[in-house]
Amino acid sequence: MNKKVLAALSAGLVALPLAANAVPVSFGALSSDDDGSTAIITDSLNNYEWLRWDVLGDLTYAETLAAISSGGQYEGWQFARNGEAQLFTNALLQGLTNACTAVGSDTCNSTLPNVLTDLLGNSGPGGLSNMVGFLSEDNVQAGFLQYTHEGDLGGLFKANDVADVALMDAAENVGWLLYRAGGNVPPQTNVPEPGSLALFAVGMAGIGAMRRRRRA
Repeated sequence: MNKKVLAALSAGLVALPLAANAVPVSFGALSSDDDGSTAIITDSLNNYEWLRWDVLGDLTYAETLAAISSGGQYEGWQFARNGEAQLFTNALLQGLTNACTAVGSDTCNSTLPNVLTDLLGNSGPGGLSNMVGFLSEDNVQAGFLQYTHEGDLGGLFKANDVADVALMDAAENVGWLLYRAGGNVPPQTNVPEPGSLALFAVGMAGIGAMRRRRRA
C-alpha cells in the first residue's frame, strides 16, 4: 500500500480517540470536563468537590437524601446549604465582582461568559437558564442558584430561603447542590430515574418556566 495512504490512515486512527476524549473546562476556581463524564466539579478555592448540577436533576429531595445516606450510591456527599452555596459562588467568581452573600437574594455577577453550561451542567428547564437548589441552614426552606446565558454574556443569580422544599422538588430538572471534601473517587452517574412526572407551573424570582411535579 502507498506509504502516504498508510500515513494518512495512521493519523486518522490516532486522532479518533483524541476526539472522543472529554475536554477540561474551568472558570474561576472550578474545573470539570465539558461532557460531564466525571460528574464532578473540582473546587481549588475551598478544596471541595461539587456534583454537576444536572447529575441528580431528576431526583426529589427524599430521593437525593436516600442516595447520599449510608449504602446509597452517593454516600459521602452532603446537601449544600446557604453557607456552602455562597462558597460555590465565591469559587466560580474568584477574582471577579461577587455581589451575593449567604443571606437574601441578588445578582452575583452579570458579566460572565455565556458558555459555562459546559462547566456547571445542563440543568433546569432548558433554554437559556440552568438552575440548582440548596437548603436553608435549618433545612426548612430552599434557595437556588441560576446561571443565565443570553446573548454575549451570562449572569449568576442566587436566592436564599425563597421556597419550601416541596416547591423546589416541583421544578423541572432542578436537583440539589451536593458537595464533599476534595480528593475522593468520583461516583458513577447511572442514577435510577424517578417515577413519572406531571406538568406543574410555578413562578420564582428571576424566572418564569413550566415546571412538572412528581407523583407520590
